[in-house]
Amino acid sequence: MDDGKKKKVEWLNHFVGFVSVVLGVLMAFWLNSWNESRKESGSIETALQNIKNEIEKNLSGMDSIIAKNKRQRDMLEEYLEYIDEDMKVTVSKERFDPLVEKYVGYLSADGTGVKINLELFQLSEVAWVTTHRTGILAAVDFELAFTLESTYDLQEKVNSFDDTIISELRNVSGKKDSFQKIFRALDIEINLATQLKEREYPKALKVINEQLVR
Repeated sequence: MDDGKKKKVEWLNHFVGFVSVVLGVLMAFWLNSWNESRKESGSIETALQNIKNEIEKNLSGMDSIIAKNKRQRDMLEEYLEYIDEDMKVTVSKERFDPLVEKYVGYLSADGTGVKINLELFQLSEVAWVTTHRTGILAAVDFELAFTLESTYDLQEKVNSFDDTIISELRNVSGKKDSFQKIFRALDIEINLATQLKEREYPKALKVINEQLVR
């Protein structure tokens, strides 16, 4: 074989070897990228499923809590119209007795005894906090991330009113303003919780389900 042909064969062998190496490296990068993408996809799915389960669990008990606390709020609203700043009834017995009958177990016959019988929401956020800390939200689309952020921001406000109500109950006195503070906190919490239950939670579950079926 003359030198020209020999050099051409060697060049071709080198080129084939180079291409093989490049393809091998590219294939390794692709496989690694695919594997990482699969792991990330699995992590996102797990995180979203955990958040979905958490929201559904929070939702499951909200109806009864809202209903019970609404009755407490309504009782306070009506009762506060019938008393003075020192918690003394300012209306006749004939006007006050129907209120006592309406809210049996909440008020004493003479109006001096008031029972606060409500439940706290204490909504769980473990799955959300865990997901947030891992940074998984950075890998999901904006609408989903924004919806979850908005939902849990509102949930946090509801939970904060649990703390406010506990504080007001601890500081309750024999004055009307103590019960007015409880009423106001309870009224705001019920409105926020109702908004969370009827609008934000369903919206969050919808976008999560859409993501999970992709």
